[in-house]
Amino acid sequence: MKWVFVLAFHVETSSSQVFIARTHMATEAVNPATAVDGSQTGSSDKSLENSCLHEIVSPNGERVQELKDAGVVLTRVELEVAYLSEKLLNLEVFLMNLSAKGGAHDALTMEEGNNFYDGTGNDVFEFGLLCSFFDSETGVLHGYLDSLQTKISDACEKIPSCEHFRKDFIEMEEKLHDCQESLKKLKDQLFEMRMQSANLQRTSLAFLGREYCTDVKGYDLESCQFVNAELVMQTAEQKNNILRMLEKSLARELDLEKKLLNSKQGEEELNLKLHQAKLEKFSIEGELESLFERLFEAENADEVLTGTSNELVRLLQTVQFNHNVSVQREGETGSKLQNSLQNLKAAEESSLKDETYKKELGGAQEQVSTIKAKLEEAEKKYELVYSENFTLREWMQFLDKQLKESEIELQKKNNSWEESKVQQAILSTEVTEMKRVIEDLSENVSKAESKTSNLEAECRLLKETNLELRKELVLFEHDMGKVTLLEKQLKELNIQLQHAKASDEAGREQQEFLYSTIGDMENLIEDLKARVSKAETRYQMAEEKCSLLSQSNMELNDEAGFLRGRVECLEGSLHQADLAKVSTANDVNVRTKVIADLLLELANERQRLHKLISSLTHDKQVLVKRIKTNASGGIKSSKASEKEEKEVLVADLEGKMPKDEHAFNTKLGTPLCTEDARLGSFHTHTRTCFLSEDGVLGSSNIDTVRSIDIWQLKSKFFLIPTLVLLISIFALWTFHEERLPF
Repeated sequence: MKWVFVLAFHVETSSSQVFIARTHMATEAVNPATAVDGSQTGSSDKSLENSCLHEIVSPNGERVQELKDAGVVLTRVELEVAYLSEKLLNLEVFLMNLSAKGGAHDALTMEEGNNFYDGTGNDVFEFGLLCSFFDSETGVLHGYLDSLQTKISDACEKIPSCEHFRKDFIEMEEKLHDCQESLKKLKDQLFEMRMQSANLQRTSLAFLGREYCTDVKGYDLESCQFVNAELVMQTAEQKNNILRMLEKSLARELDLEKKLLNSKQGEEELNLKLHQAKLEKFSIEGELESLFERLFEAENADEVLTGTSNELVRLLQTVQFNHNVSVQREGETGSKLQNSLQNLKAAEESSLKDETYKKELGGAQEQVSTIKAKLEEAEKKYELVYSENFTLREWMQFLDKQLKESEIELQKKNNSWEESKVQQAILSTEVTEMKRVIEDLSENVSKAESKTSNLEAECRLLKETNLELRKELVLFEHDMGKVTLLEKQLKELNIQLQHAKASDEAGREQQEFLYSTIGDMENLIEDLKARVSKAETRYQMAEEKCSLLSQSNMELNDEAGFLRGRVECLEGSLHQADLAKVSTANDVNVRTKVIADLLLELANERQRLHKLISSLTHDKQVLVKRIKTNASGGIKSSKASEKEEKEVLVADLEGKMPKDEHAFNTKLGTPLCTEDARLGSFHTHTRTCFLSEDGVLGSSNIDTVRSIDIWQLKSKFFLIPTLVLLISIFALWTFHEERLPF
């Protein structure tokens, strides 16, 4: 069974070595770029770590890869530390078994005396082998600890060279320092274990010496009894050491249990915090969604307003362009009207005697005046529309500015609100952390108080035991062996008293330090509460400002709706004006067509009249020649015949007139009534001229009358069509250009 225990320990150590080898393989699989062959893993750990650190500080390597390599190094070191701690625990168990074995040997020696070593040579040999095995294992562990210490020191020396990544490697440095501290503790434990193994080797040598004493003949029994007393003393010290080790292991187990409980509590608190954070996140997301909806609505309203403002600007540009074109047309028409007025004045001066011509001119002037009035009304309408559009443009610009300012203020308030929320969350986290720290400190204070009370009780017990031991020393001075034991116990008790006093003083100092830290924490909590109150006031102010901004936004939306209605009304008025323009343009087109037809018919009539006048002049010349030839015969006798001939000529002239004169007059309508009156006056005038002539003197009168009639006919039949053409062209040009686009 004893060798089975040794084999189990070997199996356990080999399994731990397999575990650490697997961890090495896992770390190499995490970073395949720095992995090496399996046969070289044991010999090239230092080169691997140097290469990882070189990759961390290399300028061409990426930051993520560097952090991964650093994590690989840390995980390897931590796993090795865990392996060492596990192996030390196994060795502690092994040492406890060895000490128990040594205690059993001691008890047997005390009970059986000289008969113990008659057949137990194998047991002593096994005990010596186990002690030597324990020494070899502790030596291997000591070398491994030294190599790991060198690795950690090299890593700590290489990490500060990464100055540009200093912030990212602070945690890694802290972990390396923790590993160093744990290695120091492991070294201390290993040193204690080696001391205990040395004591066990001494006991084994003592057992061997006792066996030698029993085998050698002639050896004194008193010397053997002295050796047995020394062995009893050594076994008592070993028992005390074992008890101390057991107390330490129990304390470690209790600390581990406390750490587990604290970690569980921390996990629960973190879960609660996560739940609260999720709830706050959902609430913040809802508020953000509402804010985004408001912002989206404001952006849509802004886009709609900008679109309407752009449309209004385009309409204003079109109106301005049309206004400029109308102004240019007015100038041109004014110049043309001045020219026409000058022509009309000349025509009036030349045709004062012609009343019909004046009537026509009056009608034309009335038409021109009506056209001018329409143009003035159109100009007034355009000016009103332009002024309204200008005011609307200014108002839209003002509204755009207000909307931009309101959006900027909303963004600022949202940012300040978010910052206040973040600050509030940070403050709440700090308050919770401070509460935790205070709770931990209060727990530590209570623990320290309990420790101090326990230490005081132990001190009292130690004092009582010291008194009892002194009494026992007085009573048992004759026994030297007991005296030595009691002296040793007194020394141990004095050492324990000193340790208790030192721990008491340390507990008091720690208690004072904890009280000071509690006061500082209370001050910090008060400051944090003041900050939280300030943040809450800021949050309330931000909410009030947000409400005011929402109200102003609603007012702006109402004003925008009112302006939209006003714009729609203006668009309706513009549409009505366009319809009026179209109707007037249609009327003008109809009138221009009628005037063009009249002009064509007037031209045809003028040609016919020219032909008629030429034929009349020719007939008149023939008649004058006849009159001159017949003047020598007798004037009186030929008057009747001349009258008859003149009547015949007049009848011939009337017969030469067109038969469709009535249809022509009906076709022309009212505008040609003046022409019929003019033609009738012309016929009556010619008839009177022919009937009033007498003799040779009448020839000169006929010539003068002829010349005056021809001049009057020319002026009339040239001026009237020119005026009508000018008016019609002017009307067509103005109204057609108004209807044309850009």
